[in-house]
Amino acid sequence: MDKYEKVDEKREDEQIQPNEIRVTAGGTIKGYLMYAFRLFSDDAIDGTVRLKAMGRAINKTVTVAEILKRRVPNLHQITEIGQSVITEYYEPLEEGLHNVTTTREVPSISIILSNKPLDTTNPGYQAPVPQEEVNERQFAAFQESDSNYQGGGSGGRGRGRGRGRGRGYRGRGRGRGRGRGRGRGRGRGRGRGRGRGRIGRGNNGGGRSYYNNTASTDQ
Repeated sequence: MDKYEKVDEKREDEQIQPNEIRVTAGGTIKGYLMYAFRLFSDDAIDGTVRLKAMGRAINKTVTVAEILKRRVPNLHQITEIGQSVITEYYEPLEEGLHNVTTTREVPSISIILSNKPLDTTNPGYQAPVPQEEVNERQFAAFQESDSNYQGGGSGGRGRGRGRGRGRGYRGRGRGRGRGRGRGRGRGRGRGRGRGRGRIGRGNNGGGRSYYNNTASTDQ
């Protein structure tokens, strides 16, 4: 396939549901946890989140699910293992060749986590972990911070993130004045000037330089 370039890739199920999280090999576990916390805090989701992944991201998906069960209380689980079909489209890089379409199957996983009772007869069902293994502080802290961020409650304050940096204007220039003696000085914004007199004003950048009369004198 050295003479071809992949131009598109499609999966069997492109439609992503509102309560669905697609885990990829390049994503971070912390990012998926924060997103899942937000979904569990959303009343429209009704307490059910589905994690889906393929190939190399399967192990990461299992890790995210195990952490969630120990952060969010009373989570029932159903795990499904299967295969997903990926269709890839290639275009030739040289004239005389035709477009190529290939399909391949990769292992996939789907994990349903819900604080509502699930089908206990399903082969992939797992009951909630014991309550003593659940540490709710991180989830509770997220709910509180998210509520403040949304400005919920009377007199609530929204929280935002941001950083700002500013730089002062730097001027450089040489100024000439009337007077006696020569000197060098440093002013605002790394300005240096040479001139005759106590104060020289730079031509560029508007920097000022203050000279010392006693720095040097003409003999």
